[in-house]
Amino acid sequence: MIQLFVIHNNEQDRLSYLLPKLEDLVRSLNQAGRTASLELVGSEIDLVQQNRYRHTFLNKLRRGIDASAMSFFYFLDKPEHASRMKDFLRSCRDSFKYFFCYPRSVRIEQEVLLKHVYCWRKSSKARVPAIILESDAIVHPFTNQGLLALLDYLEGRSREDERYYVDLAGGCDRRAIFNSWCFESKHGCRDVALQTTPEICVHLLPRLTTNTVGGYLISSTLAGDLFNSVLKRRPMLAPDWAINIFTAASKRIRFALCMHTTPTLFTQGSTSGNYVSAHETGAVK
Repeated sequence: MIQLFVIHNNEQDRLSYLLPKLEDLVRSLNQAGRTASLELVGSEIDLVQQNRYRHTFLNKLRRGIDASAMSFFYFLDKPEHASRMKDFLRSCRDSFKYFFCYPRSVRIEQEVLLKHVYCWRKSSKARVPAIILESDAIVHPFTNQGLLALLDYLEGRSREDERYYVDLAGGCDRRAIFNSWCFESKHGCRDVALQTTPEICVHLLPRLTTNTVGGYLISSTLAGDLFNSVLKRRPMLAPDWAINIFTAASKRIRFALCMHTTPTLFTQGSTSGNYVSAHETGAVK
């Protein structure tokens, strides 16, 4: 069984595009013998209603400190360093940037994070893997076939309790993300080809490395680890950066099986330019 979640902010134009395609995906999974369900996750969930974070000075300061700590740990994790002092100064720069210059509301970012946390909690409790998509996801003609091939590959190599994270939507330039060195073969990245049309290349990374969280597949065990990490740390960060800081702080999470694909099975529309998020246009306050 697999649970499919769509994180949204009631953007009806996006949902009217996305839901029919995902309902078709669920039918494909069911026909292939993989029981699947689809759930919308909006702002009415209990975690959002019970945790209202305001865009205050203290919360902005916490976000800056969390961003600085995350970037510093990631710089330390690099196999090659130009200078530890430069790494420290870069982490200070990130703290300054996220405190003074980052325009997005803390409240909005926390609501998005809590929606992901809700999905992690449900996946962990049900003990089934989850596909988590944000509402700007773009579905491709090869998405259904590629996902089935990917699930077959995972089933053939993993145990039920294995921690794994598969980036399904990409997003920002991989060369610009934290731990971009993980995509280099000299540092342990391995490529496996899935025989689909088009052919899909699976990149097996030496560390869990996110490339935004517009869409990903996660095991129930790793989802439980991330859920518990949120309860313990309460990061004042967006979900992709929150996963990054958990990865930097926890070997249990850091060495989960991490996979990315080329091409990605979905596209994150707000990053590719196919869709402008309501958060960016100001429609959501």
